[in-house]
Amino acid sequence: MKRGLRQWFSLPVGVLPRMLVTLAVMLIVGSVMMLSEAQALQASPTSLTFQAVQGGPNPPSKTVKVYKSSSRKVSWSGKDNAGWLSLSPTSGTLGSSTQVTVSVNISGLAAGTYSGTVTITTSRGSTVAIPVTLTLSAATSSTTTGTTAALAWNANAESDLAGYKVYSGTSSGQYGASVDVGKATSYQFSNLKLGTTYYFAVTAYDVNGNESLRSSEVSKSIY
Repeated sequence: MKRGLRQWFSLPVGVLPRMLVTLAVMLIVGSVMMLSEAQALQASPTSLTFQAVQGGPNPPSKTVKVYKSSSRKVSWSGKDNAGWLSLSPTSGTLGSSTQVTVSVNISGLAAGTYSGTVTITTSRGSTVAIPVTLTLSAATSSTTTGTTAALAWNANAESDLAGYKVYSGTSSGQYGASVDVGKATSYQFSNLKLGTTYYFAVTAYDVNGNESLRSSEVSKSIY
């Protein structure tokens, strides 16, 4: 029995070194393959930029292609590092490529520039990071106001007429400070807020400062 065991494990001279060399080569090749796959994960585009106006709608979502040189299927997961940033889907299976959608939500954000990152990681340790920049501009009159309201009225015939005053407000019969337009018989209000109904009336005043009763009220809704 012992002689049989010795014969089973005995090797001819020169065989053992070749086996060791072969094993060493296999280990090196395996390491190169793993390194190559880890380095191959890429994204297109490599970064994303969003622009929006404070108080306005969210900007359109953008699509990122994630790919690698190998077609070997691996699982992947994605994450972001900002509350205003989101990714869909957040996981899946990756062959040679897949697509993810990146969105931003500007609700509650102050005007300014924000930076975030979307990171995709595979089950084999490959990672790609996609920087995301959001530029949120302050609201301007063109976005917070909608249109104008033009008023016109017939001239008074009194010889002591000195001018007219125009009143406006957002509740019927409730007006703010008047606008003295002199003897003009028209006036245009601008920078009126969208979604608001405005009410208008006009008075005349004489050279002594006496002011007439208000005219009939007119209104206009701004859409």
